[in-house]
Amino acid sequence: MPHFRRGRGRLATLGTTMIIVLLCLPAVTGAWLRRLEERGREEDRDGGYSTEFMVITAMLVALALAIVAVIAKKVMDKANGLNL
Repeated sequence: MPHFRRGRGRLATLGTTMIIVLLCLPAVTGAWLRRLEERGREEDRDGGYSTEFMVITAMLVALALAIVAVIAKKVMDKANGLNL
């Protein structure tokens, strides 16, 4: 059965564990990303954007342009209505 010390020993063990995790994290993340990339190549995926994503993005851009046009029209009307 493991024996946990009270006080500073337990805190030091936690600190050591955190240091080990932080040191191993970049290596584990890199290995995981390499594995995903290799799996994508094996399945002949090009890693590009889907058509649905592109259509949704185009619709959001068009909506943003329409909103900017409406706001610009209101600002211009307000500016033209000022008497100097």
